Amino acid sequence: MKGLAGNSGEWAAAIAGFMNEIPLEINACLKLGDIAEELGKTFKLFEGKRMEALHEWCKKDKDGKMVTTNGKENGPADFEDGAQDEYAKAFSLIANEDIEYKFDPIPIKLLTHRASGKPYVDKDGEPVTVLPSIMMRMKPLLEKDKATKKETEGGESE
Repeated sequence: MKGLAGNSGEWAAAIAGFMNEIPLEINACLKLGDIAEELGKTFKLFEGKRMEALHEWCKKDKDGKMVTTNGKENGPADFEDGAQDEYAKAFSLIANEDIEYKFDPIPIKLLTHRASGKPYVDKDGEPVTVLPSIMMRMKPLLEKDKATKKETEGGESE
């Protein structure tokens, strides 16, 4: 599956949020955990590159440490005139780097049905639900079904 490096952290957080909301079978947890782990590794590399670019373009004190606008260690970086634009260009290149992930899109059925084929249900026997905000963040990671593909291609769904 392909994606942008800048999305990896949000996607890993979305998977973690989903896993915290719904008690899944072990095989689903392992699959989602592996995907989240790969996304986490990509995010760590992305953050390293982002910090390198930030360090290159921001103001530094006499010891070479980054200067912040509020004087706090983790505060917003301070820039010389024009340097913030250069950092923004570097950041855009880093965030928009295409990544070929070593996993396939997540099948919807993995999230909604047990290995037996029965749907996940809550304690009242109702289908489990998850916050729409979590699903919207996960949507780019999900396998597209025939209806979804047709809708996005301008056709009618079945």
